[in-house]
Amino acid sequence: MALVLGWAAAVSAADGESTIELGHSSPREQTSVPTQRRSELPDVFVIQNRALRVSVNTVDGRFSVLNLRTDRYLSQRSAKQEIVVLDGEASPGRIDLKLRHSPSGLEFTATWQLSGDQPEFTVLLAGVGPMPTVLNYPHPFPSSQGDYLIIPLNEGISFPAEDATIQSMRLAAHGGLGLSMRFWGVTDGARGHMAVIETPDAAAIRIDRVEGQLAVAPEWEAEKGLFGSPRRLRYVFFEQGGYVAMCKCYRAYTRQQGLQRTLGEKRASNPNVDRLVGAANIWCREERPVELAQTMKTAGLDRLFWSNPSPDNARSLNALGMLAASEELMLVNGLETGHEAAVRFAHYSEGMMSLVPYRVSEADRAGPQNLIEAPELAARFQLDHRYRLPLWELVYHDCVVAHWHRSDGNNSQPVLWGKRDLFNLLYGTPPLFLLNRALWETNQTRIVQSYRAICPLARAVGYSEMLTHRFLTPERDVQQTLFANGMIVTVNFGQAPYPLTSALVIPPLGFHVIGLPRQ
Repeated sequence: MALVLGWAAAVSAADGESTIELGHSSPREQTSVPTQRRSELPDVFVIQNRALRVSVNTVDGRFSVLNLRTDRYLSQRSAKQEIVVLDGEASPGRIDLKLRHSPSGLEFTATWQLSGDQPEFTVLLAGVGPMPTVLNYPHPFPSSQGDYLIIPLNEGISFPAEDATIQSMRLAAHGGLGLSMRFWGVTDGARGHMAVIETPDAAAIRIDRVEGQLAVAPEWEAEKGLFGSPRRLRYVFFEQGGYVAMCKCYRAYTRQQGLQRTLGEKRASNPNVDRLVGAANIWCREERPVELAQTMKTAGLDRLFWSNPSPDNARSLNALGMLAASEELMLVNGLETGHEAAVRFAHYSEGMMSLVPYRVSEADRAGPQNLIEAPELAARFQLDHRYRLPLWELVYHDCVVAHWHRSDGNNSQPVLWGKRDLFNLLYGTPPLFLLNRALWETNQTRIVQSYRAICPLARAVGYSEMLTHRFLTPERDVQQTLFANGMIVTVNFGQAPYPLTSALVIPPLGFHVIGLPRQ
């Protein structure tokens, strides 16, 4: 392999062309890849378009980005000096480096490629041979005071960068127990950037602290002990729009990549999908569920999704017209937790509404007879409206129906029941109840209340894209969503009334809906 080293060039940025700048010049050479850093390398390679200026350090591979539209400057940091640059070259819009991972001895290449004049670029890593340890590269960008980490952990969460109580964590990109979608972001509420993991297999992110603030960086795993396939990230920078802009950018990307298939498209080939939309999910621990289902239907719960019935009970329940029953068999199918890899095929995800690290697993193990109050982590992160975000809904609401996990059903921790109802309303998703006959008889009035408030709305927006989500108060107590069919949902998680208009006040733990069809 021959690389061009240390040459100087300047290409005018006029007419949309890219600019490159090098630290110093020397004659152009053709040479084999060195085992040590070449002394002729400039200190930095720089490429630029109308939106971004990207500078790559040729000592340790750290890079910085200046957003020319916002003047925001980001420069990577690393606590460990594990990467050594051996060689490199630059051309308009592109930088190539040869690097070594010191702990393992792994040598690999990294390529930065600007995307025309768009505020984005890709970083492609390629290598051959054994990979005995994970590779942590590129390095993280430090966060600033007031920044939020945007993490698609199931439905989604925002971590304040300065929140000292958030623990470090590693989230895999290729399974539902980590990231549900393959990106992360950082925003101050308007400006920000996101990174799309275009090769999610054998990839993860690590959330840790850099200079006291939370930051995110990718982590690459070996493929059968080898470097394996090339690894690619896409960095995108935003002037405004925050996490909503990230999600809409990502939605367009997934459509382009063929990852999307809407519920409307799925219904066209399997009409039974329509029976799922707006149906409450019932997890029943009852020996005779058919009698209970008949009682619930009589009480007005006529659209139910009945989980875990026996084959005989399933036939009897289906005869009541209450169940959503592979397209060849006209079955409605789903998966636990959920992940975007299944979006083209699945109709629902049981658990997408519940953030995995903060689920109340004790509730599921105890069964409906011994429901517990909410543990601190569940109350704080699972149901704290200041942290949660509907990232999944902003991307895939009209593709997959999202449910709570059975350990986090609407009635699983009574103290949080009202907040769970509000999240269902805000996100346009149906409720889940973990029941037996005794709990139904004790809580029938409250269950019917939740069903009547949530299910007609979830039905009405079930096939519609969630266009936006926003906070109406600085404390994030009052939130609002807008759907493509024109429906607007406003909820008040706070403890004080909120005047939505001069004539309309939303009470604490109350809500208001615009555009709901009359029943």
